[in-house]
Amino acid sequence: MPLRVLTEEALPEKRTRFLEYLNRSSDQGVTQLLASIDEEVDAIEERIAELNHTLVKVDFRSGRYLQLLPQRMKDERLRSLNIAMQKVRHAALKDDGGQSHFKALQEMVAILRDAGENRRLQGSKALLDPRFRLQFFVVEVDRMTAERSPPRTGSQSGSGGEKELMASHILTASLSYALCPPAATRPLYGTVVLDEAFSKSSPSAATRIIEALRIFSLHPIFVTPNKEIGLLKKHTRKVVCVQRPGKEASLASISWEKLEEIAQSQ
Repeated sequence: MPLRVLTEEALPEKRTRFLEYLNRSSDQGVTQLLASIDEEVDAIEERIAELNHTLVKVDFRSGRYLQLLPQRMKDERLRSLNIAMQKVRHAALKDDGGQSHFKALQEMVAILRDAGENRRLQGSKALLDPRFRLQFFVVEVDRMTAERSPPRTGSQSGSGGEKELMASHILTASLSYALCPPAATRPLYGTVVLDEAFSKSSPSAATRIIEALRIFSLHPIFVTPNKEIGLLKKHTRKVVCVQRPGKEASLASISWEKLEEIAQSQ
């Protein structure tokens, strides 16, 4: 009697429960990983939308401001992964002892394993890193008419100086946004250190970048060689001189006026 109950009633019930558990848990880790990557992509898009609110505050040109447009990447590896995920979901519903579900899961794991082994490929990065699932375009928006320029990437049309201005403008806005607490209008910690930031910039481009730093409520400290002092003198009040006359270095904060007096007296 106990053997009959075991083989005809208890064992089939436990086998069914085990298969349900196996199907549920076998793909849980993979699906959670992919779901977390999708959530990170959504979070990046939300942060870009908030960054665009910061960019609206400052003109890039007279009467025009910049906006970033994120676009999800379309890659064959991502497409293959999405198809494999659909197969896993459909196979989990088949009543074949978990065989179809296992094969579908095996295919999806193989795609992820291949991406891990070839992680330098762009398609592999898009599978495993949410940052590579988006590409970005920049547009100029007319403040009066809301008319947008054609979207472009950093490698498209435009002079080297114009690209530098766009990149610096967006980076400055990004810093202001990242350092600004929720519900605040100014960064909590606005001091940024720029090491030889304008060594390859024209004076006009450097002036526009410095002005953007000021408008975005950032306080720059410039580390610069002597050749850029004439440019930065127009935008700063004091200079910190680093000297090493002997074995020990010293720092001194001096106003430009005092520095000129010292230079004239020598």
